[in-house]
Amino acid sequence: MTPCEKLGYKVGDEFEITNPRKSKIERKGAIVKLAYDDGTESPFSQKKGEPWRWCHELNEVTPITNNQEQPTNDQSNHTHQRRPVRHRS
Repeated sequence: MTPCEKLGYKVGDEFEITNPRKSKIERKGAIVKLAYDDGTESPFSQKKGEPWRWCHELNEVTPITNNQEQPTNDQSNHTHQRRPVRHRS
């Protein structure tokens, strides 16, 4: 069993970088997905829409749980209202 499997992680799972090493190119708060589980403590991850893969240690990332229901446009606390259009006379 790989370190990822022991933690219940699988390819495609998303993570937030919460504890990056100083030499890392990814910044704290970046969202990555597990791209390839190579059986090490530093599996390959990838940012959405980018072809490059990086090795992040498992202690550098925190899993993002998708169990929480995301609000739709009608359910959000969005209070933006359209302003009336004024026509020049």
